[in-house]
Amino acid sequence: MKTPGNDLGLILATAICAGISAASTFYAGREAKRGEDKRFFTGFVTRYMQLPSQKPNHRIVWVEWLYKDVRCGLAHNFTIMHGGIEYQISPLYTEISLR
Repeated sequence: MKTPGNDLGLILATAICAGISAASTFYAGREAKRGEDKRFFTGFVTRYMQLPSQKPNHRIVWVEWLYKDVRCGLAHNFTIMHGGIEYQISPLYTEISLR
């Protein structure tokens, strides 16, 4: 849904990551204490989103990239730190790049 003058992709990815964080604390039954957010987030993604656990660049797994570069990058810097996500509404298309 990228159009000239706006990019809802960052907003959508930020909202999805915030939703995963919220759902992971709900799943755990309590609020994450300092330093537990990563374990809650990655545990939830691993259990419910079933992302491949392969190492696409031999240094990081998908769930680690999603947490570190997407979730933390967007939450703290409003940018995806490494790689990116491209999408198009019609026809359905999504591409994830870890470079």
